[in-house]
Amino acid sequence: MRIVIPGVGPAWLDAAEDFGRFSIALDAIHRDSVESVLGGIGELADGDHVWIRPDAVRILSPLADKPDWETDFRKMLAFAGSRGWLGPAGEVRAHIEFVDATACSRRTEGAG
Repeated sequence: MRIVIPGVGPAWLDAAEDFGRFSIALDAIHRDSVESVLGGIGELADGDHVWIRPDAVRILSPLADKPDWETDFRKMLAFAGSRGWLGPAGEVRAHIEFVDATACSRRTEGAG
């Protein structure tokens, strides 16, 4: 799964059912303003990573109301913790991907 933050518009969660990867895709226009576009989702960890609040992922997920999704998300967080990818308040570390605007376009069919 990855959180997508387009140049314009709200953030959304792509591939919410994919627990094997976790990243944040930012429109390349945000390269110099990462901290300001994260809003309440998380905060910058370093130039390549952000700390993402798990509750923000739940809010963005179109599948969060599914018990199986929550179970798998908790397993993903436990795995991240075993690798040292959780912050002191439970935030999960995500790699930043800077992409062009077309990669940030929300899919209309099968989004999530």
